[in-house]
Amino acid sequence: MLTEEQTKQRLVEIAQGVYVERDVLNIVEKVKEYDENLSIKFCEPSLSDPGDAPYKLVERCRDGMERVVFDIWELNGSILDRLYDADTQKNDILLSIDGKNLIAKKKEDQRYKEAIELAHDVTVSMLKSNKHKWTYKDNITGNIVTFDDRNKGPMKVERA
Repeated sequence: MLTEEQTKQRLVEIAQGVYVERDVLNIVEKVKEYDENLSIKFCEPSLSDPGDAPYKLVERCRDGMERVVFDIWELNGSILDRLYDADTQKNDILLSIDGKNLIAKKKEDQRYKEAIELAHDVTVSMLKSNKHKWTYKDNITGNIVTFDDRNKGPMKVERA
């Protein structure tokens, strides 16, 4: 349990009677470092609707107006991620999407390669075996698969 003094050291007053933790203040400072025209505004609960977010990221535009960039429900590191992803002037969104798609494609190709290798191993093992019944555990689903060449029906699959 924190003492009152330790609690005071962790908290910073941002409005009369409204306190935030220092790590939250750090996020606010990082937003300001990223772009001095951006700031995080606290929405006074008495002036807000019940469904409104408690904070808003706002940009002071060249015409002097403040415009909302997005609503903020929790002051944490995800705000910076959202900010970086949304900034089309500093980031090439198409390049970012292409990079993420390339990573996803490589993962999909790897899963496909592993499935083909598993099918190859199973087939080779079955062809080399002189047994009529052959069972293995599917690494992807965890199911037990049984092949029996004496049965004309489909293979037997036991759910994990």
